[in-house]
Amino acid sequence: MDNGDPKAFWDALYAQYYPVLFRYCKASLARDEDAASECAHRVFEIALQKAESLQTHPRIGGWLMNTAKHQIAKYRSAATVALPARTDLAGYDPYPQIDGQIDEAALLARLRSRLYTLFYIEGQTQVQIARALGVSTNVVKKRMQRLRIQLRKLAGY
Repeated sequence: MDNGDPKAFWDALYAQYYPVLFRYCKASLARDEDAASECAHRVFEIALQKAESLQTHPRIGGWLMNTAKHQIAKYRSAATVALPARTDLAGYDPYPQIDGQIDEAALLARLRSRLYTLFYIEGQTQVQIARALGVSTNVVKKRMQRLRIQLRKLAGY
């Protein structure tokens, strides 16, 4: 890479390493493309902060991959942090009951409705939804998959 022109250096660095970083992050983050993109871009943000020293770094590819590894670890730990108790749900009965028995159909309808609202109307990511619902991103992905199947059936596809 040409270290003389900083813009050319960063353009070449990005072109060469972004696809590699993206694939690495995607494989490490349960194939979540949004999270992988955020991770890869964050690596380049950090690299730009250290631009002066990196332009002469002997193994810049290794440095970028190591930085990606640390970003993946941060992402994972942020996704598993315990959420504070929600105070805006005062008086909300999450378990609808009929004659003292939990109405499972109504409960599932509420969960699907909340998921639909968070994803399609509010535009939240799966990670944000997982945090809001207090579940893992894998649970959100599976619920989204089931929701899409139901929506396709309703639409006649």
